[in-house]
Amino acid sequence: MKYICKKEYCTGCGICSLVCPKTCIHMIEDIEGFLFPEIDESKCINCGLCQNNCHILNNIESNIGKFYMGWNINDGVLLSSSSGGVFTALTTYIFANNGVVVGAEMEQKSRDLKHVIITSVKELDRIRLSKYYQSNCKCVFVDVKKYVNNNIPVLFCGTTCQIAALKNYLGKNYDSLITVDVLCHGVSSKKAVDAYIESKQKKYKKRVISIFFRVKSGKIGWMKSTRMKIIFDDNSTLITSNDTDTFFTAFNNNLILRESCYRCKYCGENRISDFTLADYWGIRENEITLKQKWYGVSLIIVNSQKAQNILNEVMTEIEIYNIDKESAIRNNLALLEPNSRPVERNFIFNLIRIKGFDRTIYELLKYYYIKTIIRHVLFKIIGEKNYIKISNYLRKYKHNI
Repeated sequence: MKYICKKEYCTGCGICSLVCPKTCIHMIEDIEGFLFPEIDESKCINCGLCQNNCHILNNIESNIGKFYMGWNINDGVLLSSSSGGVFTALTTYIFANNGVVVGAEMEQKSRDLKHVIITSVKELDRIRLSKYYQSNCKCVFVDVKKYVNNNIPVLFCGTTCQIAALKNYLGKNYDSLITVDVLCHGVSSKKAVDAYIESKQKKYKKRVISIFFRVKSGKIGWMKSTRMKIIFDDNSTLITSNDTDTFFTAFNNNLILRESCYRCKYCGENRISDFTLADYWGIRENEITLKQKWYGVSLIIVNSQKAQNILNEVMTEIEIYNIDKESAIRNNLALLEPNSRPVERNFIFNLIRIKGFDRTIYELLKYYYIKTIIRHVLFKIIGEKNYIKISNYLRKYKHNI
């Protein structure tokens, strides 16, 4: 056997290497920093377990859920969360029922990202906040299976493909397993993040010791929280602009995603997890207060009766409202289709190796940055609200003609 599924569809979950009885499959990092299975054909006995457990080659039951918006009523929880703090409320329920929670933890020194198991609310900060590159989750699958086989509640949070991998590995449904997928734009690689950090170290001539992918601070809250917070070794801090940060502009323009993300089979309304959580970007101005716009609002999609029962149990911790799903879908592309693959994806990682991260992104997205600079100048001249009013009017005028 030379391959399990086509490389461009492989999500790097590692289940194939986990189930191989001859341990002849190893997950190897490619030149872009993404993990792929490598098969030692001399040891392979063609048992087929790898393909039988590959979630790309097998379908998983899915459902269309109910759409809500909500947020944690605790301001402290909101401040320490990327979005509306609903995930924290779910973990509280799990810990109250003597369960465990599984999520992605980034080790700040090495920037390695992997899934870990936590057993108390005191450990929750380890897996809070968003990460935009791929976590190694293979390391926890065996332990998750032990927990659910012993009827211990497990809340597993990850991307949809990671949840698909777990479900295929488990082989059956468990009442004790609650899955939460973080609605996914795609994943980048640690190599891309390292190259981004290297550019910042070169520019500021200081070593980076910590990064945080989304922050709510100062006058800028949740609505513009796609900003990087960087802490240097002299304890100085850099918080980048939400619309000019090179990592986020590259990520949001689909330049540095894993190849499988452009072909994701889990996009759309049909969800395989119990809960789907996301930022509710489709919210209207009059739906929430200015305070809540700063703190954050979650989109909550409840995809199973199990999830609905748990949501009913945590109502005392969150404020929740039914919403029109069209507004949520319209502003979250992953509920419609995978992201388009730009032609620059063919060579961007090579360019990053040659020119560095920041220079590459500035060159590839130069027209975006020109428009952004013009927009900022207009903000100062006519004000942001007037700029938005004029832009909306011009869009309607263009549409009418």
